[in-house]
Amino acid sequence: MAEINGGSQAADQHNIAERKAQHLDICIDQNKYQVESGSTRLNEVHFIHNALPELDVNQIDTSTEFLGNRMSLPFFISSMTGGSEHGFRINKELALAAQAEKIGVGMGSIRILLRQPEVFEHFTLRKL
Repeated sequence: MAEINGGSQAADQHNIAERKAQHLDICIDQNKYQVESGSTRLNEVHFIHNALPELDVNQIDTSTEFLGNRMSLPFFISSMTGGSEHGFRINKELALAAQAEKIGVGMGSIRILLRQPEVFEHFTLRKL
């Protein structure tokens, strides 16, 4: 088996898969990987109210074009869980939701794909 940075390729693949699993664990169990301060500090963000009563809400168009595709919002879902079966299921659900709402999906890191080509299907959500 080939050596990668002093370790085996199998160990490297395991570490990548483990890291992908941690991404999911962080979302599932907020106590498992707590932010040092215990806060995301989003509670410190305050929006300035700026009503536009002269506009008809039905005439507001939030859509945009990106790479030749019309999107309902300038918004992307960024997946970071490819490479595991659990992550693949999550990414499929995110892709289906994005398709229904006409928003974009980014696939995030494909490093695991470079080491484990057998997970290619996890990164081909366009056909959904």
